[in-house]
Amino acid sequence: MATAGETSVAMSSASSGGTADAGMTSTGMRARFRRWWTRLRRATADDRGMATAEYAMVTLAACALAVVLYKLVTSPAVKAMLQSLLERALHAQV
Repeated sequence: MATAGETSVAMSSASSGGTADAGMTSTGMRARFRRWWTRLRRATADDRGMATAEYAMVTLAACALAVVLYKLVTSPAVKAMLQSLLERALHAQV
């Protein structure tokens, strides 16, 4: 809480074109910062249920990717290409 002297300095500073914070002490600035920081944390901390939704979306995306890769690898063209690659690797002459 500001004393009468601090209030008059802040008011005179504001009326003379300066900022109202010019006469504020470091204790007052720390208190103001703490209030600002608390409001900021409260505003950003209200994410109840977000973790569950994020996990669900990531799990769904991983399952979709697995299905696409399975379909790709089990397709006849990719099977033939992989088999050809393995045969060439096993029968390679050094």
